Amino acid sequence: MRGFRSRILITFILVMAVPTAWACSACIRSIMGPSEFDQRSWDSSQNVYVGMVTKAELSFPAGSMPVVSYTLVVDEVFKGDPATSGPIQSSRSVRPWDSELEEWVCGGAEVLVGDRLIVFSNPNESVHMGSCSATRVIEKMNTSMSVESRDTLDRVRAWR
Repeated sequence: MRGFRSRILITFILVMAVPTAWACSACIRSIMGPSEFDQRSWDSSQNVYVGMVTKAELSFPAGSMPVVSYTLVVDEVFKGDPATSGPIQSSRSVRPWDSELEEWVCGGAEVLVGDRLIVFSNPNESVHMGSCSATRVIEKMNTSMSVESRDTLDRVRAWR
């Protein structure tokens, strides 16, 4: 009987742990190295560029999560034509008492006006930002660029 209880306990622990592991590994960015992820993003995008967020607008589409749409001023183009990109957006969980809408959280990534993004897009397709997307904050406003971001920019500049 004791061995049976141990097996049930072990099975229960494994069953409870597996969904968590699957959920955490669902993001390809988490399981690829930065260089491989950047290369895959580059290869699957017709437009790649960096721009500064100058405006963020929150909307409430019927039947879905609130959406933040970002306006960028393009700093550097590596590939394609940024003008052909669709809107850059993220989903947002909004607390009812939010009123100023000065900052947004999207999939674990905070995006503020003044931040610089690296955008990987295709013509006429929406660009969704989140923790798993290729489009991401490359430099936070008023902070120095991370080593990872510098490495990404160096790789992308070499590929143009």
